[in-house]
Amino acid sequence: MSDDYRNDDEFYMTATCKCGKEYRVEKWLKEGKGDRKPNPLYQLCNVCRNNMHLGLADIEGNPYPASQRHYPVGQGWMPIVLKLNEEIMAIQPDYEIAQIKEKFGTLRFYIGAGTDETHKLIDEAEAKTAHTCEVCGAPGEARHDGWVKTLCDEHAS
Repeated sequence: MSDDYRNDDEFYMTATCKCGKEYRVEKWLKEGKGDRKPNPLYQLCNVCRNNMHLGLADIEGNPYPASQRHYPVGQGWMPIVLKLNEEIMAIQPDYEIAQIKEKFGTLRFYIGAGTDETHKLIDEAEAKTAHTCEVCGAPGEARHDGWVKTLCDEHAS
């Protein structure tokens, strides 16, 4: 078994997030290892880290300060993304967002380990974005103009 899957105090440490919550983290992510510097995202618990991915958090030390913050997808899809986050949090409160993006005109929502139920919720949300304008949230369809974007008639012109 590789060190990546060890679950002992030699490999993991308990840290305290800036929000006050304690969390377990791999030591090399928190402290660095060899020539690898500590990852600032792992100075935070999963909830705060997820909020940063969602563009919601304004946490001291945030590598994405408010002046440079961008949302992972257009504002028209943010209600879908935020609802998905709430639904997953209700099932799996310690889940971790790996990446949120638009690809080929639909949402991509990647998480760490998840259950069949969380992946079903993600599939449903991603499918919903195929018919929702990424800009405003109105009904939309895939538009092909070099890039595939899901847009309503107003934002397609």
